[in-house]
Amino acid sequence: MNEADTAHAQPSERPDIGVGPGTARPILLSALEAAHLLGIGRTTLYELIKGGELTSIHVGRSVRFSMYEIETYVQSLIQAA
Repeated sequence: MNEADTAHAQPSERPDIGVGPGTARPILLSALEAAHLLGIGRTTLYELIKGGELTSIHVGRSVRFSMYEIETYVQSLIQAA
């Protein structure tokens, strides 16, 4: 898989990303990947940003979401339940 293929690959198709042997966990996710991981649509994801419930990171013109931010958001939902 070359660099161009990797940029557009689905999370399950990406090569190992991360620290340490066998780590296949990306640090940053695209909006589509983050929405898919949360089981919501992209529009809902952007509404969460607008409402201050999630924070995005801009890398150039791209919007990315940290795995830490996604996990923190899910934990806050669990604690609120």
